[in-house]
Amino acid sequence: MFFRVLVVAVFVWLTGTAGVVDAAVDCGTAVACYPWANGNPRVGNHKPCVSGGRMNLRFMLDVAAETSAAKGAASTAVYGFCPVVDKLEAFKLHSAHSVATLYSAGNNYNFSKNVGRKYLSVYGFGMSNSTLFPEKGLSAGAVVIAENGDFLCGSDRSVAIVHTLILDIGLHRGRFNYIGARGASSPGNTVGNGTTTPIEVSTEAPVQEGEVSVQPAMVGFRPTCTRDDVCVFDSASVCIGDQNGNKNCAKCYTSPKEVAEQNIVVWASYEGTDAKGHPLLSGGMNPLIYNQFAGNMLKNDFDNLIRRMKS
Repeated sequence: MFFRVLVVAVFVWLTGTAGVVDAAVDCGTAVACYPWANGNPRVGNHKPCVSGGRMNLRFMLDVAAETSAAKGAASTAVYGFCPVVDKLEAFKLHSAHSVATLYSAGNNYNFSKNVGRKYLSVYGFGMSNSTLFPEKGLSAGAVVIAENGDFLCGSDRSVAIVHTLILDIGLHRGRFNYIGARGASSPGNTVGNGTTTPIEVSTEAPVQEGEVSVQPAMVGFRPTCTRDDVCVFDSASVCIGDQNGNKNCAKCYTSPKEVAEQNIVVWASYEGTDAKGHPLLSGGMNPLIYNQFAGNMLKNDFDNLIRRMKS
């Protein structure tokens, strides 16, 4: 399998507020684009994305409750990157599973007493009514990366964790496209003429249209499990997630030490058009698309890549 992969160094913050998440990612001399900034006054208006330019990309990770207590208000770990638009890239989130599911006692790791479900989300990849912070369980911009293994793994002191995620970044003229989104309208039945005297008063009951919230087209995490909970990469793996058809391949662990050695790799690719109208082509190279053409060759190729990413 021929992927042009760039493994990007990562820097991590622990934060309990939006302040650090909203801060600028240092992309050197490059000015990063913000594809979610589509003129919405709640979001701001930044430059759209151009093929070959840099994009502001931040992952937000739930942390273990014990870590939150130790850090005060901190409840989120933030990983920041400056990827190149329309280049297939793999992002390694170092120690992500340790941060999400473990706490340390001296020199030893222990499972968090309440792992529950831990999510990874992408800043700015939310639905039209919650653009910056994707809603868990609703938006494709948030995905379960760890889950208590009592049911899936057969032990109440185990966790099921995701190693590989596929992230789609769909752009229209360099920005996210919220097709069909609509804000709630305000009811009104009087048309004014600038004075206190109405020109016309409608006798019909006012009609108020409800808000329609949508996920931006072709944006978010693509599931690696089928609707029947079968992992497309390895049928021996379990599937975790918050709803059928939106789950990802995971493996079970009973040893905190082994979990501490695991990382998450996120493969990101692009579809649509950039700010200049040029087509984005890297979407055809992500591992799930490759699976349709490679057949049985995929597993060996993909395993080799994952081993390289872990080294």
